[in-house]
Amino acid sequence: MHRHPPTHVSVVIPVKNGRRHLHAQLTALASQDYPGSWDVVVSDNGSTDGLIDYMHGPTVPAGLDTSYVDSSDGVGVAGARNRGVATARGDFIAYLDSDDVARPGWLSAIAAAAVRGDLVSGSIVTTVINTPRVAQWRPVPSPDAGWPVAGWFPTAMGANFGAWRDVHDAIGGFDESMTLAAEDVDYVWRAQSAGFTMVHSADAVVDYRLRDNYRDFWDQAYRYGRGIVLLHKRFRRDGFSYYNKPLVFPLVVASLAVRNPLLPYAITRMTTGRWIFHVAHEVGKVHGSIVERTLCI
Repeated sequence: MHRHPPTHVSVVIPVKNGRRHLHAQLTALASQDYPGSWDVVVSDNGSTDGLIDYMHGPTVPAGLDTSYVDSSDGVGVAGARNRGVATARGDFIAYLDSDDVARPGWLSAIAAAAVRGDLVSGSIVTTVINTPRVAQWRPVPSPDAGWPVAGWFPTAMGANFGAWRDVHDAIGGFDESMTLAAEDVDYVWRAQSAGFTMVHSADAVVDYRLRDNYRDFWDQAYRYGRGIVLLHKRFRRDGFSYYNKPLVFPLVVASLAVRNPLLPYAITRMTTGRWIFHVAHEVGKVHGSIVERTLCI
């Protein structure tokens, strides 16, 4: 499917207590090379770190067409994105997170790809704004690889993707009941299930910030695991089963047990951070299976 180039692009950034990193993201947006019409919507999901003062203060990077939306009545990041879109002016909506850094050609690339599909997934790189040690904790696909899911629709990360406004309206926006994680995956899968198409842009690159301590990294990976169960529960009726592999689960547990950080790296070939990510993810899936009464391990 081919569309006309966007008339106006709105970049929606959900934020909750993210003032510390938001300035770097807005500075990166001020350096975009996109020649078209666009604006930035910062959707504040109940911040208590002075975000509203920052957004109405003198230090917001010059040259940006920015607006501030109070989305504290929305539930989580899904609600913040929905409130942001509701006030956005664009016919195409691009999504970023507050703690990452979009590269100068990001907006041009995602807008160019928008003429080829209804949704656009972008690429993330973890080796630029994270330390080498932290970057090893969570491997990500190369920009050219996209986000394929075997036997199913490709996915995207909420930290870097876009959708035409008519797509957003057609599927009812983000599901605000998904408060833990995977609201972005649910969004792009519902859109594709409804017949909309998604393309990938290897050139729409965002430098992605990882959690840099074990506790926060565990919490994030655990939420991802819980989100996986919600996705399985929702889409299994359509034949999706990729995330549920009960016959493989004992092997996964055994592998993580023998590759634990108490053993030398020369033996395990796995960093402590990566081990924590995988263990927390599996714990999240097990707990989610119990809570949702749906086997997904």
